Amino acid sequence: MKPNMNRTDTYLQFLGTSDSIPDLEHGNTHMLLNSEFHKILIDCPGDVIQRMLMLKIPMDHITELILTHFHPDHAGGVSLLLMNMWLNKRTKPLTIIANEHTLTALKQLMDASGWKDWPNFYPVHLITIPEDIDIHTPIFETENVRITSTPVKHFLPTNALRFDFLKTHNSIAYSSDTEPCQNFIDLAKGADIVIHEATGSGTGHSTSVEAAHVANQVNAKELYLVHYGARGKALRKILLDAQAVFHGPVYLAEDFMEIEITRKHIGTKLLRMPG
Repeated sequence: MKPNMNRTDTYLQFLGTSDSIPDLEHGNTHMLLNSEFHKILIDCPGDVIQRMLMLKIPMDHITELILTHFHPDHAGGVSLLLMNMWLNKRTKPLTIIANEHTLTALKQLMDASGWKDWPNFYPVHLITIPEDIDIHTPIFETENVRITSTPVKHFLPTNALRFDFLKTHNSIAYSSDTEPCQNFIDLAKGADIVIHEATGSGTGHSTSVEAAHVANQVNAKELYLVHYGARGKALRKILLDAQAVFHGPVYLAEDFMEIEITRKHIGTKLLRMPG
């Protein structure tokens, strides 16, 4: 593959697909949304810099960072990313969008890192997503994409996301870490694709079967499972369990897989491995 750093097509790429315990083939779940001239990083675990280097995408090309919540496997790499952007002489602003809990924790982390003393540090704009309402909150919009958020049910304040592509008239909803909850169902209604966590049973998370039921409820066309910890035969089982419930195709998202968004279709799967 010869990556094109100046690609202006629209796609969502999985940079990692694992739960909080990664392995050599699966990084912690995070994604890159390429929407014309915006490269929007969704969550930022510790290996994001290596992933960007593998794909030959300069860190300076990231225009926005959306953090769904402040657990280490979703936000543990933010201070390192910001520092590396500064060391690479970034000058253009970076916008970080997250709920109040996440931004408060992030500012405390960055203050502990001494970022206020880094000379010639580029502007960082913080945009707060309201936490205390159960409505769909628009958080970002360009001519091509509108991003909407809603709180979901996890251990600490967490937000799901919906991407509506305004030129192609299709959409993707991403659950983030959550139990099945009405907020996400309302947010995801009518979405072409649901990307849903499949960590397993227990408080704050969902099984692949629960993810499949949610995808059915919102009448999605395709379901992608992420944030899974299963490996080997157990990994195949969570896929088969979801396929037995969901009325459409179910895919286990893999690191570097892309979902292309065009006028004619959404969901073409391309595995663009680095190298």
